[in-house]
Amino acid sequence: MTAQALFFLLILLVCPLMMIFMMRGHGGHGGMHGMHGMHGDGSENTDEPTVSKAASLHELRSQRDALEVEIARRENADCTRPRTPART
Repeated sequence: MTAQALFFLLILLVCPLMMIFMMRGHGGHGGMHGMHGMHGDGSENTDEPTVSKAASLHELRSQRDALEVEIARRENADCTRPRTPART
């Protein structure tokens, strides 16, 4: 066997092994079951209390509001900044 053929076989063996190890790192969910919660289809079943979910949602909404204020401030600053003429 040539070195090129061995390299090709090595790649074919490494890809599935890497996929197995990567899937194990997603919280220990078996198979495709662990993938369903990542799509936000409402079927996730977590042991997290509802109170902390509500607090988390509140925190995310307040962060979003703060970001919207910051975006508006920066957009207004860009509009008021004098434009420099292009160099020729």
